[in-house]
Amino acid sequence: RFGQTTPPLVDFLKDILRRYPEGGQILKELIQNAEDAGATEVKFLYDETQYGTQTLWSKDMAQYQGPALYVYNNAVFTPEDWHGIQEIARSRKKDDPLKVGRFGIGFNSVYHITDVPCIFSGDQIGMLDPHQTLFGPHESGQSLFPGLEGRFLLDNLKPHLLAALKEAAQTRVIGIATPLPGSAEEDRAGGAAAGFSGKAFCFLPLPPGEESRTGLPVHVSGFFGLTDNRRSIKWRELDQWRDPAAVWNELLVLSVVPRAYAALILDAIARLRAGCSPGLPLSVAAVYGLWPDAALVKLPWRPALEPLFQELFQHAVLPSLGGHWVPLEQACFSDLDEGLDYTPAVLHFLQRSGRQVVRAPAHVAAAAQLVASSAGPLTQVTPTWTRQVLRKAGLGGAGAPERLHLLEFVLSDQAYGELLGLELLPLQSGAFVPFSSSACDQDVVYIASEEHPR
Repeated sequence: RFGQTTPPLVDFLKDILRRYPEGGQILKELIQNAEDAGATEVKFLYDETQYGTQTLWSKDMAQYQGPALYVYNNAVFTPEDWHGIQEIARSRKKDDPLKVGRFGIGFNSVYHITDVPCIFSGDQIGMLDPHQTLFGPHESGQSLFPGLEGRFLLDNLKPHLLAALKEAAQTRVIGIATPLPGSAEEDRAGGAAAGFSGKAFCFLPLPPGEESRTGLPVHVSGFFGLTDNRRSIKWRELDQWRDPAAVWNELLVLSVVPRAYAALILDAIARLRAGCSPGLPLSVAAVYGLWPDAALVKLPWRPALEPLFQELFQHAVLPSLGGHWVPLEQACFSDLDEGLDYTPAVLHFLQRSGRQVVRAPAHVAAAAQLVASSAGPLTQVTPTWTRQVLRKAGLGGAGAPERLHLLEFVLSDQAYGELLGLELLPLQSGAFVPFSSSACDQDVVYIASEEHPR
């Protein structure tokens, strides 16, 4: 005879266990299965009771009458589930991307802690015996129909595992979570998300490490396609460019994550503006802390940034120095050094002239620049732009100190030819006259110097 054969069941299970770690990951697998089944309740019970051995199906079951782990959830197996639990690595969930446990092998991680898992659901009970020692040769399990009532049974058939699974329709969900703002000192230090490192979840946390970090200042949880051991999210790479799970994840990041993320930030802004969340002390710094810094975001999550920013900048998301929330097209971004003498005077003049001046962190200004680049340059407070405002709005009732500070600022780029017409030239009398290139005697201004003192 010639042809390939399948490995023995025990060897196949050993290979699965090599990929699935021991410890707490096993409990996560069982919780994720319950989530898939639509359960609303999960309970774990560790029982150290030693049960009797007089009425066992087989004397070989005596070794399984000691300590055991019971896992209960309030979902019930369907006939399809009973068939599915017997098909290793042929999950009946694989065509449904909304199912977490859709790889057909996650349940088998329980073989780290037992050789004979037992499943009781509804009025049926099934025992799996991959070593084929309890029910005879070539029998890797047994299904019984005892007509028992209840969903959580402690009887003399002592299993090491009691679990219930069920297929159930799920809602398409991406969840975005952020830490709540803390004290005023924390807010001044950079907002609620200062120093916070976001991670990806598939309902439960992925194993700690760089692979689960997103670089976003929020946590992201959703129906992501995972690797077969569920330790990391699948991404499109050269060797799996057409992988359905990787393509699905890319679509989530590109289309769904931005909308959910934007909803979080917009809700925080609405609460801050309304001042109606006494239990949620928000601040402008805390809201800015929710915005992602593109330089820190991990590569697989960067496709979410541009659609996120596009969505956000359709709304009034920028707080001006005048206390108003304004859209991007009305904002004038200032990065003037607050330590310079002329900065307060320049900003005060611009606000008095009706300009919406915004002081935003560098990462938010970079996000605005990314969006504005497709529609035109970002409006920024510069000497050139301030000279334009001066020509349009005039100086109004600006006093001498304010005019001198404005003159200092508009001279800072040394574009002296652009001063013509600006009423910022100070005279000995304390008056100010426009800069002019006129040769008329009445427009001549004399400037004192060491060679020609007053």
